[in-house]
Amino acid sequence: MLLLTVAGHALACAAFVALSILLLTRWRARLRGSLLLAATLATAAWAGATALDPTDEPGLLRVALELAKSTAWVAFLTRVLVTTGSARLAPVLSFAPLAFAVVVAGAAAWLVQTGHTAQLARLLPMSGLALAIFGFVLVEQVIRNTRSTHVWSAKFVWLAAGGLFAYDIALYSTSYVLGETQATLFAARGVALACLAPLLGAGVNRVRDYQPRALMSQKLAFYTSSVVVAGGYLVFVAVAGYYVRVLGGTWGAALEVVLVFVALLGLAALLLSSSARAWIRVQFAKHLFPYKYDYRIEWLDLTDRLTRNAEGSSLATRTLEAFARLARARPGGIWVLRDDLLQPSGGVLAGAGAPVEDANSPFCAFLERNEWIVDLDALRAATGQDAQVPVPDWLRALVDAWLAIPLLHDGRLVGLVVVGRPHAAERLTWEDLDLLRTAGRQAASYFALEVAADALAREKQFAAYSRFSAFLMHDLSNILAQQQLIVDNAQKHKRNPAFVDDAIDTIENTVRRMSRLLEQMREAREEEAPRRTVLVDVAERAVRNLQDRRPAPELVVDDTAVAALVPPERFEHVLEHVIRNAQDATPPDGVVRVLVRSDGDAGIVEVADTGRGMDEEFVRHRLFKPFDSTKGVKGMGIGAFQTREFVRGAGGDVRVSSTPGDGTSFVIRFPRV
Repeated sequence: MLLLTVAGHALACAAFVALSILLLTRWRARLRGSLLLAATLATAAWAGATALDPTDEPGLLRVALELAKSTAWVAFLTRVLVTTGSARLAPVLSFAPLAFAVVVAGAAAWLVQTGHTAQLARLLPMSGLALAIFGFVLVEQVIRNTRSTHVWSAKFVWLAAGGLFAYDIALYSTSYVLGETQATLFAARGVALACLAPLLGAGVNRVRDYQPRALMSQKLAFYTSSVVVAGGYLVFVAVAGYYVRVLGGTWGAALEVVLVFVALLGLAALLLSSSARAWIRVQFAKHLFPYKYDYRIEWLDLTDRLTRNAEGSSLATRTLEAFARLARARPGGIWVLRDDLLQPSGGVLAGAGAPVEDANSPFCAFLERNEWIVDLDALRAATGQDAQVPVPDWLRALVDAWLAIPLLHDGRLVGLVVVGRPHAAERLTWEDLDLLRTAGRQAASYFALEVAADALAREKQFAAYSRFSAFLMHDLSNILAQQQLIVDNAQKHKRNPAFVDDAIDTIENTVRRMSRLLEQMREAREEEAPRRTVLVDVAERAVRNLQDRRPAPELVVDDTAVAALVPPERFEHVLEHVIRNAQDATPPDGVVRVLVRSDGDAGIVEVADTGRGMDEEFVRHRLFKPFDSTKGVKGMGIGAFQTREFVRGAGGDVRVSSTPGDGTSFVIRFPRV
């Protein structure tokens, strides 16, 4: 077994030395050759040291080389994973395993120096297993992010790296669980790694131009790195606690518990600190990525915050919170344009009593002209171009304000967002300014949309008021016509008892209709409540009320029991209007007939006349068009429209058939009840 260990590791050393020479001479520019070269050299050095010291009990040199080997492979894989990013990304992401390796190496040196060599055999499996698991996860991520066109060329490289870490996991996990190194696995390790060298060489020889399929998102990288750093911190605390317990004597166990508790408490406080998280994000974005923001995430989040009306919050409040998050700062205040004034609309800096700014002031004109984001700290320090901005005194005096961001829509200033102090000190870059400026345009479009929606709502209110006024005037016009008819015939028929009776009935009818109109105006309601109404009863009253006009309408009843769910007085008024229009269109010797009938589930009231009729074009495009009248100044042009709207509101419909010179049929259909 000893001979196999020596020969196998010597073979592995020779294989990786040869591979390193090839990387130096032929493959230097492939797959981030410098880091791959470091990994192969570290592997060769480790294999040589193991061949010279093949015992199961590792010495300090072997522990250090073992850690160096694993750390070099982790660094290589990390660099490949983020090859499209900043050149500084790989060393920073590799910091956690590198720091872990340094801590373990220091602990090993301390154990050797203090004579605790027995503990060294327990330290290596634990640390080696942690690095092997981390490396194996990296191999999986690299394979997942390899473009499909590069799988053929790079698969041998990932297979070799995965095989290396898989063997380490098998060796160290069994050694850690059983408390001793497995001789068979340890002896065969050199031969296994020697087999990986040709595989790795073939893979590198295939690779010409490798690019990952996708760069991991900043959010994923941030949280992954945070987990790794936190894990390293906890491992360090665990190792420190172990040595506190070993060296602490009687108080060792209690001191270990206190140390772990305080360390966890400090980690929780750090994670809950907004300033600490902001500082970490700044450093992370500054050193790891060529671009500071993941613009897809930022844009989706901004849109969601502006459109999500949580707990009835106003658009101004949502905008202020969105910009505070973008700037990684505290919310300040927001001023929104109303009546040519920038008025405070939310936030601690724009509360009750906050100053207003004239929209025509030099400051607003400057913002509209330049779309300038004002750094108020630079302004107070009188440095940079911000010192030349005509900022009003009240804004300059807001000591808790950091940035003033204009909201421009179509070149017009619609608002001003002032964000408070940042959670972590940082210098604004062109990327910060561009993001805030573009976000300002997006937010301004929402304010413009809100203004347009308010204007449209007011227009609808005015339209409803105008419509009600038109209906009211139409009713009054009909009532006036009835009264005028009485006056015109009074001198001739005032001594006729029948005329007096008709006049009293007409006056009673007009009084009832006027009372109903006044009641509607007082109670702000347009219609009485619908109820079951026998259609023939309404038709009889309408025909009787219009008997004094020529031609007098005739009533024909085919179904005396047919009923509909309608307001009876309102329907009577509508039917009178239809009959009156038929009388106006028919000569005195013509015929106006009102027919009440049923048709299956429908109750029908049909008004037919032998008048002048209408052509199809007029019926289709003008008959039901409001304010389009053929009666000149005598008509309002809303009677037919009002009739159709009433019938449709009751669930029915109106059908009109007419032929010029042959008359018109006006059919009103209701659902039968």
